[in-house]
Amino acid sequence: MNNLATYYNQLLQQIETYLKKEYNSLVTINFEQFDKVNFYLIDKSLNKNQNLHIKTIQKTEKSSFYVPIIISAAISLFFKNYCESDIVYKVGDVLQKDARRYKITDYRNEKYILECLYKGTVTTIECSEQQICNYDIVRGHVSNRRVKVRLDNYKKLFKDIFRTENFPTNFKYKTAIILDWNDFETELKEHKTADLDLFKSIPMQRINKNGGEYDCTLPIDPMIYIVPNYYVFQDFVKDKYEVDSLILIGRNKYNSDYLEALVNDIYKEEIKTTIIVGNEEFKDNTGTFIKWNWTQPEISFLKEESIAKFKSEKIEDEAFINAIEDYYKYIKGFEQKYFTKLSDLIRFKKLLFNLVLPNENSRLINYQDWVKDLMRKETENAIKDVLIGQNENNFKQLGETEKLIDKVFSSFANTKLNFIRKQQHFEILIVPKRYLDIWRKDLQHHFLKIMSLRDFITVQPHPYFQKEKKVLLLSIFGYEYSPNDLIEQLSSFPHSYSFISYKEEITVLQEIRNRWSNIYSKEYSSTNRKKLTGLDFNYEERPENISDLIENIAERAERERKQYDYESQENVNYALTFEENSDELIFDGSKSVLLHLENRKEKIFNLMVGDKVRIYTNYTKERLYEIALAEDSASRFSEIDRLANLWKDCLKQYFQNKQLINPNYNESDLLSELNKCGLKIKSTLTINNWLFKERDKFPNSENSLLSIKQLINCSILNSNFKQVIEARRLYRGIMLSLGRNLSDEVMDYVLSNKKIKGKILQTFTDSEVHTFVDKSLPLLTIKTKIKTEEEETE
Repeated sequence: MNNLATYYNQLLQQIETYLKKEYNSLVTINFEQFDKVNFYLIDKSLNKNQNLHIKTIQKTEKSSFYVPIIISAAISLFFKNYCESDIVYKVGDVLQKDARRYKITDYRNEKYILECLYKGTVTTIECSEQQICNYDIVRGHVSNRRVKVRLDNYKKLFKDIFRTENFPTNFKYKTAIILDWNDFETELKEHKTADLDLFKSIPMQRINKNGGEYDCTLPIDPMIYIVPNYYVFQDFVKDKYEVDSLILIGRNKYNSDYLEALVNDIYKEEIKTTIIVGNEEFKDNTGTFIKWNWTQPEISFLKEESIAKFKSEKIEDEAFINAIEDYYKYIKGFEQKYFTKLSDLIRFKKLLFNLVLPNENSRLINYQDWVKDLMRKETENAIKDVLIGQNENNFKQLGETEKLIDKVFSSFANTKLNFIRKQQHFEILIVPKRYLDIWRKDLQHHFLKIMSLRDFITVQPHPYFQKEKKVLLLSIFGYEYSPNDLIEQLSSFPHSYSFISYKEEITVLQEIRNRWSNIYSKEYSSTNRKKLTGLDFNYEERPENISDLIENIAERAERERKQYDYESQENVNYALTFEENSDELIFDGSKSVLLHLENRKEKIFNLMVGDKVRIYTNYTKERLYEIALAEDSASRFSEIDRLANLWKDCLKQYFQNKQLINPNYNESDLLSELNKCGLKIKSTLTINNWLFKERDKFPNSENSLLSIKQLINCSILNSNFKQVIEARRLYRGIMLSLGRNLSDEVMDYVLSNKKIKGKILQTFTDSEVHTFVDKSLPLLTIKTKIKTEEEETE
């Protein structure tokens, strides 16, 4: 912060000197420090014809740029037009002096003949060349009444800035500003003072989306055009007027809808200077723009506001942490022995660190069990995958990892909850949104207000949050944002944040803080800033010891930017029975259902016996596949189909060969043989689906494919087995994501009283949607719930 203070003390002094020299210190404007810096950046860019992109932090901040932008644009335009001003008075011009309008009717004997209409009487005045300069050429007509809009404010503003007595009323150089008018109008009205009314001081003309022109704010030629979007600028402004510069405020003004047209016009040099203000990056492949990225620390410094504070509340739980480390030591040894990398398994560390139960009997005990089973299955599959590639069939490692995983969960003592229960000075506890209702119900605490992260961010404008709050978080992991983005988001709000942390979480938090410190410092010392300010920022880079945990965060963020979520294709299935009927249904544990009494969504794994639920089952796999195909721009599914047919054809061939030898050989016999090879499925219905149903492209688990491979020993399958496994993962990732999304959309549709139709649901007909809702969401009471290896119910 000391370096930042030095940097800004220098910059502010430089700005003060500049403003005093060029603009009489802008005494009329009375800018705050943050506004002065923005004015300075924009003013320098406009005067040097440099394209500039100012990146804000929050989208709501754009309104704070309206006044600096309109002032800098107006000053730049006034100066350029003043320097080339050549006022010529001619017959027919309408003039204004004070509150009266006149018209030049003749010019003779070096005298201008003016006519004025007053109380129904036409008065004639003669003016010399010297006297006519006291009259301003305006737009409009001669009126019998005194005019309401005078030019006093316009002249006062620019007289105070430039100390001049000459004021152009016709402008060769103009600026177009693309913005949201309602926000702009509100901000300028709030800025109004006894000395300054920008609407009466700057000639602006608003143009609507159809090209309609509103009256100019002053009765003279407008210097600034206000337009709603880039297409309106192209159609009604760019070719009609000579626009010297263009300013866009708000990311919706330069997003993908308009960016290509904007970039094309800049490339063709149809716009001399462009300034963009918004909280979204855009690709500048040609290096056309100088960039200034605002950071929260410098904004807080300039506005003299408090800054967010972050700390770790260290938790000691030696048995639990040692058990986790023992598991990962084993994984590391396995990787070294087989020259492989099981990077996906590192994500379980994050799930373990954010594992906190609000009480000993909480519904979230089910979540703990689900994490354990998922960890076991993914570890098993990862190890099998490597051993298959090494042509090894000795799976003793699986028993060892299972013991290590059992030790992790038997060592879990819920130590973070003990810390929470003892706290009295914290005011807010932030928990994952999906478990907010459970925490509010299960944790009894007199001091803590329990909130989700999203709700906490949304309510920040509320007066209650204007004063610094002491905020407690369960972990650096487990929220809607990655840890890196979480710190960035919370930095925008000046509260004191404490993370309940095991020792590695403390390291992660420090690494992230170091990373942001370096990001900020690199921005302050960037060549772009040096071009704009001429100042150097000296700093010492903080070390970033990027751990596997941090690297995995980046990998996950990259995956989430893709079309589908490939986070985990493994699942833990549960068999449910219900009081209302005798049918047993099998579901993926991560599937969401409607918890009837609490009117909210809940995961299958978190359900309890006695819960009343509405469960939507995807009876539309073929339609989901059609949707996926329609979105498959990368042609993934042609390869998926080929590999899906490959393993099935090999299995069918084995089955047919067996029937040639023994005509009585059937699906039960095949199931029995597969069970001896490790298959955990017990139903012949699944075998029948594999053999004869096209809709089932791959088995539910990789273990099933491995059992098939071992039994049939088909050379074609053996040589393509790794590709089959990868295709299964890709296919399941896509289909699970689509299926869960559709399920969520159906439930959102119900919760919104049939008002909200999501992206996938919109691809179905109204009759299909009504079928989903009316017939596929019966109210059921859970009778039994057990884990199973069986496939999901069709």
